[in-house]
Amino acid sequence: MFFSAVAFTDNHHRIYELHMTRSNPHVLLPVANEEDARRSCESILAHLDRTVTLVVVHVIQTGGGHFNKAPLSAQEALADETFAAVASLLDHSPISYVTEKRYGTDIVTEILAVAEECDVDYIVFTPRESGRLSRILGADLSDTLIQETSRPVIILPRLLDPRGDST
Repeated sequence: MFFSAVAFTDNHHRIYELHMTRSNPHVLLPVANEEDARRSCESILAHLDRTVTLVVVHVIQTGGGHFNKAPLSAQEALADETFAAVASLLDHSPISYVTEKRYGTDIVTEILAVAEECDVDYIVFTPRESGRLSRILGADLSDTLIQETSRPVIILPRLLDPRGDST
């Protein structure tokens, strides 16, 4: 079982339940950086049943007319730090996982390619803060991912720290 109980609504407020077809579902988790990886893994440990196989993907955006904010070696080091954060939380948990570092001009295309190649049952992530300019320009990757995938997408809540703030 993927979750002990999951229900969601569509735009017409109909309630659906998710049913698993595999006893060991494969779940894709895209992560952007070390903080995102920690936040996502903490939420996964709190909400996911331990029978999943997690595919953790980090995409390094290359070329394609985009200005790269950092040299490739720095982006690869960020990916390694991101995967180290994943390992620090999941290595001693019952959740099995693999990591996948991808390179491409379009982050969503790469995430969807991994979803297809790994035949994942779900894509899961926690909400990330996006900048005001990104929201104005409509460059929110989560919206694009949700619109372009044929797989169910589950957005896990951000956990609250002891002070009641989101982590």
